[in-house]
Amino acid sequence: MTTQDTIQQRINDRMSMPANLLEGGFSQQIVGSVAYELANIEDTELNNIADRCFVLTAKGDDLDKVGADYGIPRRKGKPATVYLQITGKQGTVINNTVKAIYNNLVYTVQEYKVINSSGAATVKAQCETSGTIGNVPAGTITEFLTDYEDLTSVTNPEPAYDGFDKEKDDTTYRQRILDYLAEDATNANKNQYEKWAREVEGVQKAVIKSAETMGPGKVGVYISAIDDVSVSEDLKKNVFNHIDSVQPINATVIVNSLTYVDIDVTANIVLKDGYETTDVKDELTEKLKTYLPTVDNTVSYFNINNLIFDCVGVEDVTSYTLNGGTVSINIEDTEYPVTGKVVINEFA
Repeated sequence: MTTQDTIQQRINDRMSMPANLLEGGFSQQIVGSVAYELANIEDTELNNIADRCFVLTAKGDDLDKVGADYGIPRRKGKPATVYLQITGKQGTVINNTVKAIYNNLVYTVQEYKVINSSGAATVKAQCETSGTIGNVPAGTITEFLTDYEDLTSVTNPEPAYDGFDKEKDDTTYRQRILDYLAEDATNANKNQYEKWAREVEGVQKAVIKSAETMGPGKVGVYISAIDDVSVSEDLKKNVFNHIDSVQPINATVIVNSLTYVDIDVTANIVLKDGYETTDVKDELTEKLKTYLPTVDNTVSYFNINNLIFDCVGVEDVTSYTLNGGTVSINIEDTEYPVTGKVVINEFA
């Protein structure tokens, strides 16, 4: 029996006049319409209202509201930064009116410089579009948005960097809220410094070292970046500035990158019909990118085995290695495991 049928039956059970129960009659048309709307409310709202209120099950805007209750807003994303090398006539001013483009992406100069006797100047610019889309390779930004008097050419000798997407529910945002609830992040303790570091756009993981390790009056903050990209000096500076602005004590904050440790996986497998080794490689790479950030002390040899077996194209695993060996890999507390080279060989 559907929800509508159940509600309609309960209403009919309360009616005392048989005439009101005649199928197709005026009363039953009213009862049917009311039952339909009540069932719609119950099925679409009431059954979901609890899920919308809890960290583990809330999604989207609902998770934003849950996070706001704990003072943990979603990170909104950040536009990429790039250094542009611009050539032109000596003495020409370059400022924030100068823009360069790559495809539909616009990069706006963020500082004031004057072209010197070399005929060139290097300036910092920022993408007008937020997200990783702005992290373009070196040598791709080669056009101005429009013609600028006495400016000749533009390029980016190095890749753009530190463009980060809006924080997704199940990448870092939900976990940040859960970590906050599970830890005593108060009174400028290690957990609170970790919380502050992870509030900064682009930070994936943070490890805190206290004065016992760093020295009197010092706090060490070791970070990794989203998507396993290198930690830039700008990101370190952003973390320092944020923590320095909120910490209640006058500690000296030292921000460094976690040491990235490549985890290479080579596996010999039996494929299921209809699958290629590239299918397994792509899926395993994504699984590693999800698993490795959760590792604290050890990249488990047997956990990697499970990841390989879970790939849909794998019939059997005949052998596999981690970084050339067949044992788990220990990870120090200031190290961070990242996906390295993944090789999948078909076992004939």
